[in-house]
Amino acid sequence: MCRREYVETAVIFGVLLAIRGVNAVNPFPLNFDLFWYHGWYAVYVVIGFTLPVIMEKVVRRRKLSVIGFKLPTGKRESLRITAVVIVVFLVGGIINRMRLGLGLNLDLCYIASTCILLPFLEEVNFRGLMQTRLEVGLGRTKSWILSGLFFGFWHYWVHFLILWRPLTVMSLAQLGGTIVFGWVVGWIFTETKSLLPTFLLHSINNFVAVYKW
Repeated sequence: MCRREYVETAVIFGVLLAIRGVNAVNPFPLNFDLFWYHGWYAVYVVIGFTLPVIMEKVVRRRKLSVIGFKLPTGKRESLRITAVVIVVFLVGGIINRMRLGLGLNLDLCYIASTCILLPFLEEVNFRGLMQTRLEVGLGRTKSWILSGLFFGFWHYWVHFLILWRPLTVMSLAQLGGTIVFGWVVGWIFTETKSLLPTFLLHSINNFVAVYKW
């Protein structure tokens, strides 16, 4: 049983890597425009939405609630800690942007993409699909730690490795922060069994983050 979980996790992660990898080597065969997305981003959006349906409804024949499409059900203490973490990210991020004189970006495309759509897809795939499968064989702690490493490597793959871009001290620190963030949302998902709080935290993080890839 665990072998099936590991194989499915590898397939899901491989698909996410391939979306970016194939397009970087040659124009993706299904290269098209979707709203304001084009190239691999458009493909990623389509596959990001269809992959959970295929893996859960077609392959597993089970409800999406298994991968976190439900309200949080964790202990009160865990829910309180989650709420505090979300507030700290929001307040701290806003203060940091104000300190840097950046203000708040209210561009609708930015909010729809970076703060809603992409966080949703990443949480569904990394926490919902992969972490739940890893937990069957590895347990709670190892699963969220490993899913955080996958999350960090995927960002490294997308922004650096596939483009042959060298890492700077700043970008290396940000990649490290991405892994730590993956661990934070992974722990929250483990405690709440819901994608709602992890999505909210991910959305807030992207809204206030200052990326310098």
